[in-house]
Formats: sequence, C-alpha cells, structure tokens
Amino acid sequence: MGEKTCNVCGKHFLLSNMITGSTCFSCYRKTLSIQKKMLHVSKIISPVFPFTPIIAGILSMLFIFFVPSKGQLGLAFFITNISMFLICLIGMISQIQPFLKEDIIEIEQNYKLSLDRLIPGKISFCLNHPESEAIGRCSYCFEPFCHEDFYFLFRKPTFCHRCGEKYLEVEIYPTITLPLTMGLLFFAEFFTSGLNIISLITFIGSLVIPPVFAYIKYRVQKQSEMEYYNQFLLQK
Repeated sequence: MGEKTCNVCGKHFLLSNMITGSTCFSCYRKTLSIQKKMLHVSKIISPVFPFTPIIAGILSMLFIFFVPSKGQLGLAFFITNISMFLICLIGMISQIQPFLKEDIIEIEQNYKLSLDRLIPGKISFCLNHPESEAIGRCSYCFEPFCHEDFYFLFRKPTFCHRCGEKYLEVEIYPTITLPLTMGLLFFAEFFTSGLNIISLITFIGSLVIPPVFAYIKYRVQKQSEMEYYNQFLLQK
C-alpha cells in the first residue's frame, strides 16, 4: 500500500499503521485527549441539554420585553446564541453516543496496547486475513484490518466490523434539540431586531448536525446489512 501523509502533522507513515488510514498514532493521542475532556464536560452539561429549547424560548421572551434598546438586544441574543450552541453541541455528545461513557477507558487502553506493539517502518497485516496488508487501523480497537473488514465513513476506513456495530447504538433524536433551540433564538431575534449573521450561521450549522449523524448511522447500517448478506451467500 505504501506510505501516506498524516492529515495532522504532515509526516509520512505506512498506511497500514495509520488510524482510519489518515492519522498517525502520535497525532491521534491528541484526539483521544480532546475526546476525554469533551466527554467530561458533556456529562456536566448533559442534564441541562434536553431543556435548552425551553430555556431559549424563555430567554427570548425576556429579551424582547425587558431589554430596552436594539443594540443591547442584539448583544444579548449574540451571547445567548453562542452559549446555547456550545451547550447543545457539547451536551448532546454523551446522549447520542451513550457507549462512549463506558468505552473511553477501554479505547485508551487499546490505544496504548497497539502503540506498544507498533513497529515503525514495518507493514502491518490484517488481523482477520494475515495474508492481506492492512489499509488502516480501526479508530476504536486500533487493530490493523484490510478492505474487507472495515466500515467506511466519508471514504475512510473508520471502524472494524466488531467496533462498528457499536455505532448502530447511536441515538439520532437528541440531535434535533440543537436546531430547535437555535431556531427559536434565530426567529425571535429576526422578528425583533432583524437578520444577524452570527444567528444565521449558528442556525444553519445546527440544521446540518442531525443529517450528518443520521448519515453515519445509515452508512454503518447498510454496510452491516451488506456484510451479513455476503456471509449468507457464502453459506449457501
């Protein structure tokens, strides 16, 4: 397979030793550290997250009736938009991926074990098909796999079949809370003080989140169904 440039540091590594076939082990350590911190914050914010549309509605009414000038009203909506967007974005992490609460420690352990076994400059072969060179490492167990054993997301070999099944547990409905919250703030501000570019960006951004997670779950589901179908054909 040869070498490939790491998306983060720009250095060259063997493709079979890159996580998702795109990131080196060293750079992925930073990703794991960020995930752990985000999950910790998410657990704190998570109880508030389901009520953000109600909070947004109450704040909008308070701003409309009790903030005297348009300038102050715009500033109040600006601060609220940014704050609520971040609260929703971080708060829903632990709800859309409930397995991360239990698995983050296991993921870190898997990372350390795979890093200890990694031999720089040596090609890694598929765990399930030792005769085939790996095209990347699973982003959960960090084991090397070939094309046949990966779930691909956005054209990247992201999860092995065993780890990818966990993504079928992703809950889509919590992501709807984000556009509901931002939509309330956007329309309240629009009808009181006019169009604001920040409000528009956060609202449009919030609309993108649910389809992205729905697409990821759909892709894993379809690839999982195809894998089972292929196994069925082989058994006939």
